[in-house]
Amino acid sequence: MTQTADTAPANGTPGPQPHGHGLVQRLLPGIAVQVERGYLVEIGSTREKLPGQGSTAVLAELAAQLGLPFVTVDMDPANTDQARTDLAAFPGARAVTGRGEEFLASFEEPIVAAYLDAFDIQHGAHSEYRIDRYRRYLGTEITNAGSSAMHLACARALVPRMVDGGLIVIDDTWPDGTGYAGKGKEAVPALMDSGFRIVAQTRTAIALQQATAARHRWPIRLLHRGAWLVRRARGPLRGAARLSRRAGRSFGI
Repeated sequence: MTQTADTAPANGTPGPQPHGHGLVQRLLPGIAVQVERGYLVEIGSTREKLPGQGSTAVLAELAAQLGLPFVTVDMDPANTDQARTDLAAFPGARAVTGRGEEFLASFEEPIVAAYLDAFDIQHGAHSEYRIDRYRRYLGTEITNAGSSAMHLACARALVPRMVDGGLIVIDDTWPDGTGYAGKGKEAVPALMDSGFRIVAQTRTAIALQQATAARHRWPIRLLHRGAWLVRRARGPLRGAARLSRRAGRSFGI
């Protein structure tokens, strides 16, 4: 059943709210003991240390408590420099400078949970400093379309990398009529089409969990006659990928 903390305003962008990493804190401990081990990944590291924020240190501590590896990714080197300082207390935790969607597309480890809070939506109150960082490191302006597209790319990259039953939380996202608005405008429907279901939400964040075996749908469709090889693969993604390549060669795909 979907757990709803509150309902977003019918019109406009919701005002300041607790950030979505609180959903990861609440849901992941119960999920982690039931599913395959994997990474906790954050896309969009802490920028300002304001009340209710500071997600990077919070999630790193949670990962340490659960015995999970942790990595945070941000396009701004100033943010990853700060993250490395914050992560010094958590051996093995990493901060990577790069575009989140590109990092995920090349990541070869299984992921048990991902927190997406990267490319900003345009609410009209961004500082000149933040606007300049987007221009400098992404070569773009802050737009709702850009935010939605980036988080959709992250979602698509995550689907084949999630363990069965894995968790994805998208911040700054809320129901809007028959669809969604904010960062997850396109990502939420895409994830639901890929076998995820909404399991919790706040006014401005949505948590989705992957159904059992949904992780292998993409390679199964690709392999056709070799699908049985992938269905038998229960290890990390890279193991399934090796089986996919072998089966593809065997059947001339």
